[in-house]
This record gives sequence, C-alpha cells and structure tokens, in this order.
Amino acid sequence: MNYRRENFYVIIHGTMANVFVAFLSLLAEAFSRRLALVLCFLPRLKRDPGMRTM
Repeated sequence: MNYRRENFYVIIHGTMANVFVAFLSLLAEAFSRRLALVLCFLPRLKRDPGMRTM
C-alpha cells in the first residue's frame, strides 16, 4: 500500500512537470513568434514613420 501511494505521487508529480514543461515551451514559442514579428516590423517602422500609428 505504501509503495502504491509513493508510485501515485510520482505519477502526479511527473504529470505536473510535463504540463509545466509544455506550458513553458508554449510560452517560449509564443514569445519567439512575437519577437520575430517585432524584428520583422522594426526596420519597416524605422523606414516608414506612418506605420508607427498602427
């Protein structure tokens, strides 16, 4: 019974870690995509001042 409970805790912690890692990777992907968008738009912003109002 004791072994079973420990196994249950290990499974729970493993799932929590997996969810956390997935969330972190998703966050990093969104951040990198936004960063890529900003990097794409930055030279255009410097060239065209009218785009800055958007």
